[in-house]
Amino acid sequence: MSLLIPEVFILLLTDTIFLLLMLYITPSVIQIIKGWDFNSQSSDQYNLEKRRLLISTIVRFTFILKIPLFLYYIYLNDKLSNVLTGAMCATGSINATVYGASLLYIKVTIIYLMYIWIVYYNSNNSFKDLPYIKTKYKLLSLIIILATVETILTYLNFNNIDPTAIVSCCSSIYSTTSENNSLIMSIKPFKAFYIFIMTSTLLIISMLLKRPLWISIMSVLFFFTGIINLILFTSTYVYQLPSHKCPFCILQSDYGYIGYLFYISLFISTTSGISIYFYNKLQTNIPKYQMLVCLIFSIFFIFLSVFFPLKYYFINLVWL
Repeated sequence: MSLLIPEVFILLLTDTIFLLLMLYITPSVIQIIKGWDFNSQSSDQYNLEKRRLLISTIVRFTFILKIPLFLYYIYLNDKLSNVLTGAMCATGSINATVYGASLLYIKVTIIYLMYIWIVYYNSNNSFKDLPYIKTKYKLLSLIIILATVETILTYLNFNNIDPTAIVSCCSSIYSTTSENNSLIMSIKPFKAFYIFIMTSTLLIISMLLKRPLWISIMSVLFFFTGIINLILFTSTYVYQLPSHKCPFCILQSDYGYIGYLFYISLFISTTSGISIYFYNKLQTNIPKYQMLVCLIFSIFFIFLSVFFPLKYYFINLVWL
């Protein structure tokens, strides 16, 4: 029945269009991987060069729209929670089928891989002989495979959502008794916060010292510790309820849609941080804006993560 909802139809349609675009360029991608020879003057090489430009245009267009569509996907799941019995937010919608969580993880993975592909694209074009073109298209092949899996999971997920079934809400999924998240939920909130602050400090130090490898490593850790801290510690102060630990309810209007600021800043900071290593490896010089973007959005995410607990403490003089 959920397939009849217009918002779901829009998501399925856009995912299908993007997949068709990816499948359209797949034969050219394979030909470039197998037959690219920059020094060749043959007509085949000339045709591959023209196809390369078309592929780059399609992939960049897809990537530009992937990010807002991911936010739309989260918004859609939040809206579906209104028609699912037991669901309070996107958590219930995502976990309404066995495909939901896997679909979410693949969508996040594709965004990060596409950003790395853009790094390869920019670095490759900075050299006349295009030295990384085969590596770039091997990575694109992986993205196409994941995009295919993503579209299949999207259809399976929304086709198998039963509006009449009772789903688990975030209070049961993100609890210490939860089987799926038992390892994460067993971490003490303040311990999660301390680990996050330590990771954040090391990330900023790495940026100040301009150590590309460590910036990328700490960016990955910053992503995971940031999410865990948001669930276990910071979100409870946004909700002002120690038992309410959910990464999706903060996306709702009741909390001023503050969750979007959390996630957008986290995504931008970590993608920029991870890309710094690849820029340094591929073209030795790191774009100045990349380091600045990583620093600004990392600090902004840290600020948000600390602001709500401190605000609550200064008003109530007690921690949750």
